[in-house]
Amino acid sequence: MNIEKFCELELTWSDFYWSGESLRFPSVELLINSENEEPVKPCSSQENAWKEFTEQYPAIYQKILNAVFNYYNELRPKYIQMGGPWVKLMPAIENEKLLENWLTLNSITISWPYNSAGVKLGLSYSCTWDEEHGLGVVVVGNEIIKVGSAD
Repeated sequence: MNIEKFCELELTWSDFYWSGESLRFPSVELLINSENEEPVKPCSSQENAWKEFTEQYPAIYQKILNAVFNYYNELRPKYIQMGGPWVKLMPAIENEKLLENWLTLNSITISWPYNSAGVKLGLSYSCTWDEEHGLGVVVVGNEIIKVGSAD
């Protein structure tokens, strides 16, 4: 079994990626991609991205809520068109704070820096309006670059 240290966290090699758990995010699986799915230790760019994310998390979390709120309001008309039980899954909301009760963070994936776009952190959430596909948020630095389904 391969074990690696990453920002004071213990990681275990899981055939294609490193996995572990962070004290900052208990019960959230931390997955770290490696170059070409080989047991290469995480690189300094991944470590720096994780440190930046955890240090700036309160501000990033607010940006996540704002981005998910916008996504939710863009998606809601489609649910209304489907009618019936779909409408109940996405009630109208006036602010992003209500989303906090509807989201559960399940995993954080730290990508390998294949290009100059930076290290992407993919956050996978369970959400009340789409139990099958969940919600995914991609963060680079302290910016939200994509919100959509988690799959």
